[in-house]
Amino acid sequence: MTRLRLASFVRLGAFITGLAACCIATGCGSADNVQVYPGGQTGGEQPQPSTGGGCEAQYTELALDEVAPFGATAASVLEPVLGTHTAPLLWSSNTGNVSIGPEQGLSDVELGVSYQGGRIAWAHFVPREGDGSTGAVTALGCAADQLEVELDVQLRTGGGALAEHFVTTLAATTPDNAQIAPRLTLDALAGSFFVTAPRGTSVAAIRVTSNWDVFGFRGTVDGEVTMMSGDPNAAGGGTVGFGYVPFAAWPPPGNTGTSGSGTP
Repeated sequence: MTRLRLASFVRLGAFITGLAACCIATGCGSADNVQVYPGGQTGGEQPQPSTGGGCEAQYTELALDEVAPFGATAASVLEPVLGTHTAPLLWSSNTGNVSIGPEQGLSDVELGVSYQGGRIAWAHFVPREGDGSTGAVTALGCAADQLEVELDVQLRTGGGALAEHFVTTLAATTPDNAQIAPRLTLDALAGSFFVTAPRGTSVAAIRVTSNWDVFGFRGTVDGEVTMMSGDPNAAGGGTVGFGYVPFAAWPPPGNTGTSGSGTP
């Protein structure tokens, strides 16, 4: 979900290498060659759960205490998720040709999760009819079925770079493997987080992925990076690469003190 596709990764590496050479020759840090994407506004954005390309979801509404097809209730799945979770967070110092701020190095993250009576459903994924891809999708398989629960989330980092409140969907493929992965646009962030990028590169959003599984509470912040070539409206111009660049992770590598959970 938060990994670069191989082709995009290759393009991104080549782009960063070429950009570094260009910077040596032309000085790409000059004010007329930099775009800054600030935070500072309120709100957030939550995408619909992925349907796996040529697949679509068939939903069955469930009650909080109703047993889902994988043998557990939404209430039991939510037990380790609800409450306030804290962990040390490390901002990445290797973000390619973009830079991030204002927080740097070691910080911390606090995630408050609550259930406010939102939608609970079982999603069963099947090949989408009428799009011409049913044969290929059937061969490759659709995404695993999952329990989906709408949750209210408060997200804060130690220095205030992220200070967000949003509604998102928790997806659980097994009773002990749950995840949220909201996409938050930079121009709607309430915190002070910003990204500085050279011309030809844009960062429209971050994806905040939080997992609750056998490894405990862990997560990442990844930037949605697009590289452009020339004028996107001109012949030969347009997107040449897209991928997710790691901006932060919790807990840091080698740190096992991952979380504290408060009262739901």
